[in-house]
Amino acid sequence: MPDCALVLSAQLQKGIPCIWALVDTEKPMEKRTFEMFGTGQPIDPKPDMVFIGTFQDGPLVWHVAEILPSEDYSCGRNYLKASSS
Repeated sequence: MPDCALVLSAQLQKGIPCIWALVDTEKPMEKRTFEMFGTGQPIDPKPDMVFIGTFQDGPLVWHVAEILPSEDYSCGRNYLKASSS
């Protein structure tokens, strides 16, 4: 997805899990990493894991998280992380 894209949500569209983001199509592409977990499945929590959203697919409930890169970005991404202040 384009660099500095702001991820908005994860939902089903026509039965397919999708991620929506606010993007600048003029920016270069960057690799982003997302994981999807079913309710009741074990999760390997990571300190740089950020919750994106939850959606239902019939009787199943799925949770989506982004695994943030370790390097610092200068684009000022706004992640929903707990503040240390």
